[in-house]
Amino acid sequence: MNRQIVITLVVGAAVVAVTVWLTYPKTTTFIGDPSKYKFMHCSRCGREVKFDVDHYDSGCQKCGGRLNPTQESIAVTGRPPNPYFKMAALVLVDLIVVMAAILWVTRRRLAEPDEDFLYMNCEKCRQKIRYREQQIGLAAMCRRCKHAFMYPEEE
Repeated sequence: MNRQIVITLVVGAAVVAVTVWLTYPKTTTFIGDPSKYKFMHCSRCGREVKFDVDHYDSGCQKCGGRLNPTQESIAVTGRPPNPYFKMAALVLVDLIVVMAAILWVTRRRLAEPDEDFLYMNCEKCRQKIRYREQQIGLAAMCRRCKHAFMYPEEE
């Protein structure tokens, strides 16, 4: 594999890792007085139960997921947003940038400007044909009319 591609992939992986590390959702614990919370809902299955300090640490009875305390019911306020959405969106943007960088690194380079091309016309159809000095004396075929010829010396 090309060294530039490997470097691009390593830097891209590092950027994605840092993005995940910085945007990974923090675990929520209830702050302050637990008596202000009335409901708990599971972040995994969405089940909602009345708040109980004794059952808070045990997790969801249905799926074992983490329970999040809320002051209002999620039936009224709606399901809370996915905590991983922001991270997933930023990682997707990072991956698109990495793919674009790989495409840029692997793009076909145009011929160097100092390299001169020679030109000739096909003897049969007069199509203009471009070739390099290294091709002089080699057999070729016109792309338009399929006439076989040899690349001529520079005139």
